[in-house]
Amino acid sequence: MEGLPNELLDKISEVMDSPKDLLALAMTSKMWCNLIIPNHLETRVVRAEGRRRVVWKFFAENPRLAAHIHTVEIVLNGLTSKPILPTGLLAAYRIESNTLPQGLSNKTKKVVHQLRKALANMVNLRSLDVYYESGYRDIFLSLAENPPRSLRELRLFMQHEYFQCHPEHKLCKQFTAFTGLSKVHITIYGTLSYHSAPYLTPLLDMFISGCPDLTDLGFVLYPGYNTPRFLKQGTWPRLKRLTLGSDMLPPLPPSYFGVVADMEGIENRSYTRREKAEIMARFLARHPQLEALKILESCAFLPECLTVDDVPSLKSFCLNSRNVDRVGYDKVAEGCFPLSQLLSPEVASQLEYYEGWITDECLPLLSRMISLKTCVPWLPQFQLLGPFLAAVPHLKRICYTFTRSYDKNNTLWRYGDFISEIPSQLTHWGRFPDISRSSYPLWPGTTTSKFETFEDVLRRLSKLKNLKYFQEPTPGGRDWVEILRDADGNYEGYQPTKDVDLLKHWGGFYESMYWTF
Repeated sequence: MEGLPNELLDKISEVMDSPKDLLALAMTSKMWCNLIIPNHLETRVVRAEGRRRVVWKFFAENPRLAAHIHTVEIVLNGLTSKPILPTGLLAAYRIESNTLPQGLSNKTKKVVHQLRKALANMVNLRSLDVYYESGYRDIFLSLAENPPRSLRELRLFMQHEYFQCHPEHKLCKQFTAFTGLSKVHITIYGTLSYHSAPYLTPLLDMFISGCPDLTDLGFVLYPGYNTPRFLKQGTWPRLKRLTLGSDMLPPLPPSYFGVVADMEGIENRSYTRREKAEIMARFLARHPQLEALKILESCAFLPECLTVDDVPSLKSFCLNSRNVDRVGYDKVAEGCFPLSQLLSPEVASQLEYYEGWITDECLPLLSRMISLKTCVPWLPQFQLLGPFLAAVPHLKRICYTFTRSYDKNNTLWRYGDFISEIPSQLTHWGRFPDISRSSYPLWPGTTTSKFETFEDVLRRLSKLKNLKYFQEPTPGGRDWVEILRDADGNYEGYQPTKDVDLLKHWGGFYESMYWTF
């Protein structure tokens, strides 16, 4: 193959989707290594700030290399600390890919021009992830005018003010151009609108008519957008994962409203609780293949409404996050039933992931969740942590934030007098992403935290003999550490690690928390 043109070798490499297969081929000869590693392995995925002009300029001027890209993530400055850039390829072209803020451009017009050309060259793009800014509106519009035929995944986050409700606004109409998608996650966050219909209709058309083969759908609208047509008409025979901000059937739980309480949405009517439950039941009946269901705000479920006949394939379930209750975090939101009243024992036994409120009356049901491996529990009382862990000794991964106390002795007690007595298979302990060291109280007049050190916490948690990873909150993000033990399993220390795949260990739900809260 030494004499074959690079274009043909590129074609051979392009049909290989697995990075493992590409790497194996690259190791067969120096020729393949020099071709595959910089031109394919390093360019399949690109994640960079929208203002990083040097990256987009490079792909705008190199259409052959841009055609290798499968996934693009365009983020705001500061939203990612781990950009994915083709550094080896850029270096080969003697281009400095400075990842510091100094490497970003403040000239939006020039960046937009290069980014539009770069995206136009990515003819094999399969996945697009955009944190939308008003300055980049033309990028999305130009992409919608001629979306890549290969595009299968779209993830978009935008503020409401960038997505105005005027019927003539171009952006709202361009969604109908995206057809044939298999994975879509769209989050619109902002102030309440009285005229949601004009710009939500194209979105619903894209979901319901343009993407019949959806397998993964996330539709998060905040706050209080109501689109009953979504649950009434939506039917996707291949849908496996569904994430919703609410059931979108007005009215939402009374405790939710803090701005406008009479929002009626597209339809000028309200639904009774039983009507909402019937609509939800019919939706679930049309999607027996659904494996993962997450609805952050909903009272469309009645007691004993989720039986094995209703959700025969359900493995991951999240209902009514702690932010549903705008009064406080110490109780289940008004109008919502606890888990023990919703799930049948048969459905509970097949769950592998659960995120939501857990009260003391849920503990008997938890003990029957023999398949549960990962849980993000919202506990109204800290004292429930011990009984909770005792009820699920087979649990592998937990995401739970400790409640801090000004009484150090009380804090030490809270951290784990019961831990050494609980049989547990926990290997990963994650923390909620809204907790950081910067919020820890300090002793008056000092710069010393009043709480025990991070290592004190790890030493206590290490009594869980199988625990290997712990997520440490830091001002710059959420970093995982690995607990080090001696030959007898006793605590020796810890070390930072990147050997924790959130998507693999926690499922998409945990990842999506960063987008929906």
